[in-house]
Amino acid sequence: MLWQVKGSGLFLLGSVHVLDVPPLPLNAAAWAAFGAATRVLFEHDLAQAPDVSFARLPPGESLSLLIPASLYASLEDRCREWSIDIGNFSGLQPWLVAISLSLKTAALAGMDPAYGVDKNLLPLARAQGKRIEFLEDAAGALRNFAAAPMAEQIKMLSLAAQDVPGGIDFFQRLIGGWKAGRADLVRGARTVAPEMKQADATVRSHPRATRFREVPCRAIADRTDDPVAAGHLPNDARPVGRDE
Repeated sequence: MLWQVKGSGLFLLGSVHVLDVPPLPLNAAAWAAFGAATRVLFEHDLAQAPDVSFARLPPGESLSLLIPASLYASLEDRCREWSIDIGNFSGLQPWLVAISLSLKTAALAGMDPAYGVDKNLLPLARAQGKRIEFLEDAAGALRNFAAAPMAEQIKMLSLAAQDVPGGIDFFQRLIGGWKAGRADLVRGARTVAPEMKQADATVRSHPRATRFREVPCRAIADRTDDPVAAGHLPNDARPVGRDE
């Protein structure tokens, strides 16, 4: 999904971090905007593994003591079903365990992070010698989840561990809407999925959400010669075609 900010040369490309097809399904307008860009703004560098040491529980605490026993039993079931060593999760905060499970759910839905939009556009931008900037470091977005109240983190984990069919449906709706260039379907998928509503509420309540929206807007005011950014949609942007 591609938008152009009125009165500027700035384009915003709505991206997804997983896809079910290896060739990027961008339309001609998106490829043209990317090809003409001399400066590209990404959320963060997906080539860098994030440092998630901040997601570890304090010494003496464990996940099994932190979450309800029934939820831990469900987590044990998922780990047995998916051949995951539950010991890898014992010292982690619930939000990170939930995200780890969601990656498996995405795979069950036919999605692969290796096909994600940012992951593929970033090396292409580097190969073409474009100026590349990032809104934050690789762990920036994850810190928002770490700051969430424990009740919200446990809710995220319960949905990830106990509603796998719902998670699969979410990914299929989300990616289907994105590939169709339908922002309404993308929003609908996030509204239907309780886990994503919870995640959205957690992220949008964090100060970073405001900064993430404002950076492209400042770029619009200051620069009009560098036309591609991956970010949120300002109020004065208009859609440009559809990505089939």
